[in-house]
Amino acid sequence: SKMPEQYRGVRVSQIEAGGPAEKSALRAGDVIVQVLPAKTKISAPADLQTALRNVKAGDYISLLVYRPVLNGGGTTAVVNLRAAGDR
Repeated sequence: SKMPEQYRGVRVSQIEAGGPAEKSALRAGDVIVQVLPAKTKISAPADLQTALRNVKAGDYISLLVYRPVLNGGGTTAVVNLRAAGDR
């Protein structure tokens, strides 16, 4: 199914066991579209790395994700993620 243009972003290919994403509602297959509240558009993995660089360990960040569904289309969700403490 074709991804709606406004939901182009970085697809989460896998969730690291025990990592911050596993403790959040983020799922493999989700597409990270924006980092909130700044609404930083995420078009490439480098955008995500740049956006997360300013996040202190233990801080919470919010990601706008698009979650495709099997029959086409999808839903959006805001996922709160706690930054890892080992950076």
